[in-house]
Amino acid sequence: MPTLVCPISQSLQNALQKLSRETREPISHLVSSALSQFTGVPLHTLFQVSTSGALVQGVYQKAVSSHLLLHHGDFGLGTFENLDGEMVVLEGAIYQVRSDGTVTKIVEDVGTPFAVVVHFVADQDEQISNATSFQDLTEYCDRYRGSNNLFYAFRVDGHFHHVHTRAMRATTAPLAQAAAVQPEFNFDDVDGTLVGIWAPQFSSAINVAGYHFHFLSADRTKGGHLLDCSGSNLRVRVERLNDLHLSLPESEEFLRADLLKDTSKELAYAEQIRLLGLLASKPQNAVAVHELIEGGKLPVVGTFQAAGAVSMNLFGNFGGRVGQINNQPADEILAAGDLVITIGYDPVEYWPSIWNKGNKRPIVHLDALPADIDRSYSPSVELVGDIASTLRPLTARRAHPRQDLLARADESRGNSPHFRRSGRDRARPCARPVATAP
Repeated sequence: MPTLVCPISQSLQNALQKLSRETREPISHLVSSALSQFTGVPLHTLFQVSTSGALVQGVYQKAVSSHLLLHHGDFGLGTFENLDGEMVVLEGAIYQVRSDGTVTKIVEDVGTPFAVVVHFVADQDEQISNATSFQDLTEYCDRYRGSNNLFYAFRVDGHFHHVHTRAMRATTAPLAQAAAVQPEFNFDDVDGTLVGIWAPQFSSAINVAGYHFHFLSADRTKGGHLLDCSGSNLRVRVERLNDLHLSLPESEEFLRADLLKDTSKELAYAEQIRLLGLLASKPQNAVAVHELIEGGKLPVVGTFQAAGAVSMNLFGNFGGRVGQINNQPADEILAAGDLVITIGYDPVEYWPSIWNKGNKRPIVHLDALPADIDRSYSPSVELVGDIASTLRPLTARRAHPRQDLLARADESRGNSPHFRRSGRDRARPCARPVATAP
């Protein structure tokens, strides 16, 4: 951070010392605040364009121009009109990461429907020796946050062993449906920068609560919305943000949008995929499946044996069929999910070794029978019992199903039997908690 050295009068020095004692603020903070007001340059201020709720409602039109955005900040993230790629704002320049993997520096004036930027001035400058995953990185970042009730900007620079990103395709489809078909990219041994914002939980009505990172490589040729990463000797700079400036659109689409309901669950659901199997198409189960899908606007794919599980009025949520060959359009949707909930699914319908090779993401198995475990299908949670009876309480608790299911499984840990019968009627030890529906 730059240091300002200049002579001042003794009377001004005395006034600053007195004010510092009264407010308990360091003199440097008082001087910075005064200069910020005098020059009109915001200090520790997050400037946000529109709301995440409007984005969920499909308000993808231009809210502000890129030139205006840079007037309010030189560091941040967002998206472009019609969700055409991921926005990275770094060192006063805007970059667009498109769904084909290309990165373009924006020179002409373009529009954005949603963005958050800040004039980045770090309060802390730290070093992370080794981060093995995104979760590991966020746990380090948690140490540098002094409160859960303020916003924070994070800049992480260094060499990354691996970076996993994705980028939105231009679309007019609902956000949950659009998020299900985002192309993903993997980069190894790459230098670059993570541009991140942490937002408190109480802001979930207008922003994405928690961590939100975008990546840009040092050579400005790779990037996207961060899914996972690992790296060593990473430099982490942090700015605490205690002021929020929210700029709301005045377009007809925004003014008419229904922003009264809580859309935070739909943001969470945008990254979760449901795979429907044969038993999901049974009439009594299909009704419960419809209630779950409709309530959360969830992206869904089905095996060919699950025909009839999704009704015509929910066709906007349906991504298509998956089969024994991994070349269907719905396979792309299934691959995009960071959490998969299988409902009434039997592995013989579509071998997990085809659609879940590597078993890298959590799976929730919801069925009348326990799961048949193998290397590619080892659910984190099993909900075993009558399918319709299991789905209905989950529908009532759908505000954040991933956390609810894992919590429910943890609660059942102490009551789980040491042995259970598999779907093939073979006894084996329980590898993880099994929650049994009443």
